[in-house]
Amino acid sequence: MASRTGVQYRGYDYEFVEEVPEELVCSAICTKVLRDPHLTDCCGQHFCNSCLQRWFKRQGKQVCPHCRMERFSRILDKPVKRRIDQLKMHCTNHKAGCEWVGELSSVQTHLNSDSGCGYVEVDCTNRCTECCSNCGSRHTSNLLKVRRKDLARHLEQECPKRRYKCKHCKKEDTYETITTTHYSECPNYPLDCPNECETTEIKRAEMDQHRSKCPLEPVECPFKEAGCQVKVVRKEFESHMANSQQQHLLTLMGAFRVAKADLEAIKAERK
Repeated sequence: MASRTGVQYRGYDYEFVEEVPEELVCSAICTKVLRDPHLTDCCGQHFCNSCLQRWFKRQGKQVCPHCRMERFSRILDKPVKRRIDQLKMHCTNHKAGCEWVGELSSVQTHLNSDSGCGYVEVDCTNRCTECCSNCGSRHTSNLLKVRRKDLARHLEQECPKRRYKCKHCKKEDTYETITTTHYSECPNYPLDCPNECETTEIKRAEMDQHRSKCPLEPVECPFKEAGCQVKVVRKEFESHMANSQQQHLLTLMGAFRVAKADLEAIKAERK
């Protein structure tokens, strides 16, 4: 266990290959494999140095945890420390799948080196984030953790901040920018006709041109100003004009009468 300052408290709670001899275990305090083993001159017991320090603080005085002797001396037992450093152990990620076995003194190198344990979770090197479980947002402090062995695949195939090129216009940016912001404005992004005609995958920049010719685009009758309110699709426009000639003529005559009456009213007002 580590404190907030990074100091390790208690002994080693690792999975060792063989049963650890009793003399290499912290006596009477944490009962774990000794970390920084200190030997007392009062009763000859071994304790983790950090365990002793915490024990003294709780007791308010320097008293041996085993025999309760006061005013005793203690020293780092280097031979015992060498024995402990040489203990064979499984990786701390053994249950996750890591098959590494080595000496205790080598475990930190195994866990922390770039070529070490593939099951250690590391930050994405692109500093991508994961969704907050509370609000669903991606906070800059909520960095995504990836197993070291999966990092290369994550950077190449999954990371939202990986470099990505738009397949429609070849613009390059991060994957999340291209597939969200850019796709909503890319001039070459393929769209379906909003009129659901047979033409598909129309470039965004060419949509207006397509709609100016689309057979299913709604068009207004040129006699709208005269009173014809019929709106037809482009492919039916010619049929509407041919079949509505009489109606359009009557509409024009009615509009003419209204305009004539308005003109005569204006002239009358000016006299």
